[in-house]
Amino acid sequence: MTLELPSEPVIQPIAAKPGIVRIVRNWHCMLDEDHLIMIFSGFDTDGASIPWWARPIVGNPFDGDLFPAAVAHDGLYAAELCPRKQSDDWLLSLWQRMGIDEARREIMYEAVRIGGADVWARHTPASVAQARTFCSLMEIPR
Repeated sequence: MTLELPSEPVIQPIAAKPGIVRIVRNWHCMLDEDHLIMIFSGFDTDGASIPWWARPIVGNPFDGDLFPAAVAHDGLYAAELCPRKQSDDWLLSLWQRMGIDEARREIMYEAVRIGGADVWARHTPASVAQARTFCSLMEIPR
């Protein structure tokens, strides 16, 4: 089975939060043949969390080849819908499907593995509960 490429989420910048956008139309993404993530309207994301100094090499946080995978990953992380390693592995797989070359993928993946631990550690039960109102992981029945 060949998985479809994820579509671009429909977003709106948030004036009070520079660098953050809001998903304004429900969006979904097939993570693999058995799992789909739903991101509901109202979810906020910073896209791919790329420091400004790395953007000339890696890309812009809202680039079309990075952004859909980043939104799925942000939802998985924020709502803790699966273990962190699984979230990161799905991100890597999505980047591969989006056609990102192996060297760029590996650099970004290593950065996510290092930097993501700090993000995950800052979650609180309240922040996870809030994120789960906007994000849902579904298993596709076979």
